[in-house]
Amino acid sequence: MVLFRAKCDPEFTAEDKRPLTKLVPFITHALAAAPAGEVPLVDSGYGGFIIADLKGKIRRQSAEARRLLILSHPTDDHGRNPQH
Repeated sequence: MVLFRAKCDPEFTAEDKRPLTKLVPFITHALAAAPAGEVPLVDSGYGGFIIADLKGKIRRQSAEARRLLILSHPTDDHGRNPQH
């Protein structure tokens, strides 16, 4: 995990970093989970950012992250997510 702040901001302290350790199991699970079906993964060169709270609720996200999340969820012929 990489943390960034503006050059004019103070360095992250151990106290700043401690709550982030709660995210490690979720990140590990996401990286280890097998994709549903045979989905080829390629480095598209696209990227985005998501900021979530400790409950996993998205608090901020870039437009590209939102687009990639939408593309990652299958929909039926009517644009609905069949899993919900």
